[in-house]
Amino acid sequence: QTDSNPNLRQLSSIFCHVKDVCDKQPSDSDPCLTIIPRAEWFARKTKSVSYMKVPVVNVFIHHTAMARCYTSETCVHEIKEIQNFHMDKK
Repeated sequence: QTDSNPNLRQLSSIFCHVKDVCDKQPSDSDPCLTIIPRAEWFARKTKSVSYMKVPVVNVFIHHTAMARCYTSETCVHEIKEIQNFHMDKK
């Protein structure tokens, strides 16, 4: 629930401005992004997990350049390429 938490409200606002989302055509009027669970894009298992202290004081949003995608199939391909790069080559 974002109404009672100004930090979540601000973070939600940031996410709503990110428009490159799977299954969205440029003409869609939905102003917010959809978060797709890892299982739905067949993410690989994590190598390790780092837990954060909460509440979180700062949030860093990492972005990357990739081809635009408008279907689930092409978006899954793009995100898996990014995951493979970060897990195998970095």
